[in-house]
Amino acid sequence: MELFARSRRPIDMRLHRSSLALALTLSVALTSCGDATGPGEESPSGEWESQQLDAEVGADHAPLLATSGDDALVISVSEKGVLLSHLSVAGAPFEPGEPLETGTRFVRFGDVVRLPDGGWFALGSGGSFERDGDTEIAFDPLAFRSPDGLTWEQVQVTGFDQPLDGRTMRYVTHRRA
Repeated sequence: MELFARSRRPIDMRLHRSSLALALTLSVALTSCGDATGPGEESPSGEWESQQLDAEVGADHAPLLATSGDDALVISVSEKGVLLSHLSVAGAPFEPGEPLETGTRFVRFGDVVRLPDGGWFALGSGGSFERDGDTEIAFDPLAFRSPDGLTWEQVQVTGFDQPLDGRTMRYVTHRRA
């Protein structure tokens, strides 16, 4: 369901033009002020290194990147539903994890987060069904947990009574009312 709102009052475009002019003036003024390093000094730049991660990534299955401090995790899934992670700890090169056969086709991850105990949690959806000779995506909720970012297990997820196509997730502490 999509909701649209429309103003019933006429819009005064003079106000919008003057706001735009003020924003552009501030933008030009602020960008011409320099930075905290002072005139003539170059700010230090971080170093980037590329690394080829050996993973079979399925069509329409974009790898997912999560960071926590200096640690980075990349999870990917193959066309056959095999989950594979790569973990970099404290900026070290990525190490491949153990492949996990999910037994589910069309797995797509919405997000992955770091848990307070140092583990990782990934939420997504997948599955398929046949309708009138066509394969359709079921969007069944799927959850995976890893104690170290390298070994994963599928965990039961409850509370979703409809198909799930999540995109963003946050960890919040459990609060009792």
